[in-house]
Amino acid sequence: MNLTQWKIGTRIAMMAASLLVLFVVLGGFTWRSLSDGAERLNASNEQAKQFQQAIDLARSAQVTFKIQVQEWKNFLLRGGDPEAYAKYKKGFLKEGEETQAKLKQLQGLLQALNLPLAGVNEAMASHNQLQVKYTEAMSRYDAANSDVSAHAVDKLVKGIDRATTAQIDTIVADVLKASSERHEATEAVAHAGYTQSLWMLAVLMLVALSIGGLGSVVILRSITAPLHRVVDVATTVADGNLRTRIEVSGRDETSQVMAAMSRMNQNLAQVVSQVRQASQFVAHASSEIATGNMDLSNR
Repeated sequence: MNLTQWKIGTRIAMMAASLLVLFVVLGGFTWRSLSDGAERLNASNEQAKQFQQAIDLARSAQVTFKIQVQEWKNFLLRGGDPEAYAKYKKGFLKEGEETQAKLKQLQGLLQALNLPLAGVNEAMASHNQLQVKYTEAMSRYDAANSDVSAHAVDKLVKGIDRATTAQIDTIVADVLKASSERHEATEAVAHAGYTQSLWMLAVLMLVALSIGGLGSVVILRSITAPLHRVVDVATTVADGNLRTRIEVSGRDETSQVMAAMSRMNQNLAQVVSQVRQASQFVAHASSEIATGNMDLSNR
C-alpha cells in the first residue's frame, strides 16, 4: 500500500488511532479479567458463607441433640416431681423439634451446595424413630414409683441415641471435609484463571507492541524516506546537475515538494539553456564583428 497517497498528518493520526485502539483492547481485556476475578471472588465468598452456615448448623444440631438426650436423663432422674416431670418432658420434646428443624434446614443448605444428602436424610429418619421410641418410653414412666420405673423405662431406649449421634457427628465431619475440598478446588480454579489471564495479557501486550512498533516504523519510513529523497535531489541540483530526473509519486507534502523541485529543476534547465544560447549568439556576433574589423583594416 502506497502511504504517500495520504497526507503526513493523516498518517500520524492513523498511527495514533491504531495505538489508541490497541490500548483500548488491552484495557478492555484487563478490565474483563479483573471483573471475572471479582465475580469468582464473590462466588467463592458466597460459597464460603454457605459452607460456614452448614458447618454451624450441623454443629448446632449436634449440640441440640445432646441437650435432648440430657433432658431425657434429667427426666429419668427427677421425673418423680410432677413439676420437674412436666419441665423435662417439655424440654425433651422441644429440643427434639429443634434438632429436626436444624437437620431439615441443613438438608436445604447441602442441596444448595450440591453435596450428598444421604447422611442428613438417614440422620433425620433415625432421629424421627428415636423420638417415637423415647415418647413411647415416656408414656410408660410411673412417677409414683420413679426409681423402679426410671430403670425399667431407660432399658427400653438404652443405647438407641448412639446411631443418631454417630450420624450427626459424621455429617459435621463430612461438611468440614467438603468445605476444605471445595476451598482447595476454588483456589486451584482461581489460580488457573489468574495464570491464564496473565498469559493472555502478556500475549496481547506482545501483539500490541509488535503491531504498534511495526506500524510506527512503516508510517515513519513513509515520511522519512521521501524526505531523504528530497534532500538528495536538492543536493544534486545545488551541485549544478540539472539533468537529474525527478520522479513524483503520491499526493502528500513531500510529494508536493518533489513536484515543486521538479518544476524548479526544469525551469533552471531552461534558464541555463537560454543563457547558453545567448552566450553562443554573443560569441558568434563578436566573431563576426572581429572579422569585419579585420577586413576593414586590410583595405
